[in-house]
Amino acid sequence: MPAVADVLLTPAALKRLTELAEAGTRVRLSIEAGGCAGFQRKFFPSTPAPDDVVAGHAPSALLLDPLSADLIKGATVDYKNDLSGAEFVLTIPQASSGCGCGASFNLPE
Repeated sequence: MPAVADVLLTPAALKRLTELAEAGTRVRLSIEAGGCAGFQRKFFPSTPAPDDVVAGHAPSALLLDPLSADLIKGATVDYKNDLSGAEFVLTIPQASSGCGCGASFNLPE
């Protein structure tokens, strides 16, 4: 059984993850060095890995690698679908700064 991430999924995010899982697609959230603020978040289709940490319950759980899960403890994942487009949105309370696009953030040292 995979470890559980300290990440909250909103009802909208859970609904979208469930829709994707029912269509055969699992979603991974990865935090990588880069972007204009230090770290960048990426949501993409993926398959489960043995060391995954999950947010939510299978089969609609969000997949994360252990390092990404540790970097965003206490974060919230939402799903927005409006005139500007449809996307998963990550809110990280401990982020010390971010960028205008919302894809990049920095953490306090």
